[in-house]
Amino acid sequence: MTDEEINKARVSALLNLEAQICDLADMVQVMQTLLNRYLVDKDTREPVGQIINIQLGAGEMRMLSFAWTDVSSRAESLQHKFYEAAETGVC
Repeated sequence: MTDEEINKARVSALLNLEAQICDLADMVQVMQTLLNRYLVDKDTREPVGQIINIQLGAGEMRMLSFAWTDVSSRAESLQHKFYEAAETGVC
C-alpha cells in the first residue's frame, strides 16, 4: 500500500468510531445526571460541599454502579479501537 492509501484507511477507520464516540458521550450525560441527582447531602439535599453525608439506596447504588462501569468499559474499548485504527487503519 502507498502512504496515501494507508492514510485513507486510517481516516476511514477513525471515522468509523463516530457511533461509539457518540454512545460514550451519551452515557457520560447519563452518569452526570445520576451524580447530580444522588450526590447531595442526605440531610440538607444541597449540592456537595467539602464534607458531605451521602445516603444511597440499593437501587440508586445499582444505577450509579451500572453507569460507572458502562462509561469505563466504553472508554477503555474506544481507546483501544482508536489506537488500533490509527496504527493499522482497521478497527
